[in-house]
Amino acid sequence: MIVMITLELPTKTESMDELLKVMKGALVDTRGYAGCQKVETFIDQESQNVFLVEQWESAEHQQAYIGLAGGDRIYGRGGAPSGWRPGCSSIRYQKRYLAPNGGGYAT
Repeated sequence: MIVMITLELPTKTESMDELLKVMKGALVDTRGYAGCQKVETFIDQESQNVFLVEQWESAEHQQAYIGLAGGDRIYGRGGAPSGWRPGCSSIRYQKRYLAPNGGGYAT
């Protein structure tokens, strides 16, 4: 079942450029990982926190990915980039409710 994952990364404003540079490189690998359908990066205009919005074939695909070294870097396990305030991130999983054509439940 397709899932969307939203990840909020509270960010030190003064280190935003460094964090985005690290993420840009790491997310290339993320997008190529089995089961990853899409990863987009957003910056909240008020808080300056970075949000990743990901779409995966399943939660299991995404969870297998975050166990890897590249995933550990982006998700704050192991060595988080210095622009990030570690320990403050949140990950939320949402499953698709309606099919893209709006007709009925997604399978």
